[in-house]
Amino acid sequence: MLALAGAGFTVFSGGMSADQDFTNVSPVSVESSDTLDNTPASTLDFLLRVAPPWFDGVDFTIPCSATVNFDVTGPAGTQVYVGASRSVVAVPFNLTDYAGCGS
Repeated sequence: MLALAGAGFTVFSGGMSADQDFTNVSPVSVESSDTLDNTPASTLDFLLRVAPPWFDGVDFTIPCSATVNFDVTGPAGTQVYVGASRSVVAVPFNLTDYAGCGS
């Protein structure tokens, strides 16, 4: 998951909760002013402060059989893109409905 700043400093707050544990959780360009919490292992909460042209994020693994609820808030007009085709989705949503598991 990557969070990209828009025209200026942007704050994204949200998280994911699953019926199975996240594994291989690894921060991507996360600074001390950002927070990433994976406790318990079935949740992944974040508060990311991003300034252009930079990005923050997190890499993780979750079984394809998991149900993963994803939610995020950002500035008005924030769009969430999912998958290789960058489909725009409304939040909250089930990540594994869009993640291309098994393909």
